[in-house]
This record gives sequence, C-alpha cells and structure tokens, in this order.
Amino acid sequence: MNNINKVLTFITIFLIILVIFSVEYLRPKFPHSLFLGVFPNFVGAFVLYNIIFSFFFEKSINVKNIVNVRFRLILLGVFIFLFFTFEEFFPFFTASKTLDIYDILASALGVLFAYLIFEQVIKLKND
Repeated sequence: MNNINKVLTFITIFLIILVIFSVEYLRPKFPHSLFLGVFPNFVGAFVLYNIIFSFFFEKSINVKNIVNVRFRLILLGVFIFLFFTFEEFFPFFTASKTLDIYDILASALGVLFAYLIFEQVIKLKND
C-alpha cells in the first residue's frame, strides 16, 4: 500500500503544479481554451477526493466490508461533486461569478476519475 500512496501523492503534486502552471502562464495566453478553463475544477475534485480518502478511509479497505467501502467512496464522490456544483453557483473560494456547465462536468469527471483509481486501489489491496 505504501507504493500506491507514493504514486497517488506524486500524481496529486504533479496535478497541482500543472494547475498552477496553466493558471499563471497558459490561461493568459489562451483565454478561450475550454480545456484550460475547466482543468482546475477537474484537478480540484480529484485532489479533494484523494486527500479525504487518504485521511479517513484508507484503513477501512479490507475484504470483509468491501460493500461498505464502495458505498463510502460513492457517497464521498457525491458530496464532493455537490460541493463543487454549489461552489459554481455561489462562489466562495474563487472570484468567478459566472456559472459554467463545463466546470460542473469537469468536477464530475474529476470525481469519477478518482473513484476509478480507488477502485483499482481496492482491487490491488485485496488481491
């Protein structure tokens, strides 16, 4: 499990650095790029999911309660998606006052991507 934690930590740090680079350098040069506009939402959902899972649910992964862990993973994903959707309607972390459906979709894809990764983590741990 330590190797998996190292890989997830590396992915998280890499994505955060990539978001900082895209916001500071790429977005000003390509202001109409859809990908660069939604990338922070995708990464934010993925990283938040990763952090919460790592702190609270990692120790609960075992064969005995796999249904309970999957339920927690899905519930966590729903809460994170709702948080990012609510933040899109009522921005309290960002200065953006515009509602963008692509940001909501990117958040959903970030949560889905994180869920699929943790499904693989469960599979690797239980094998």
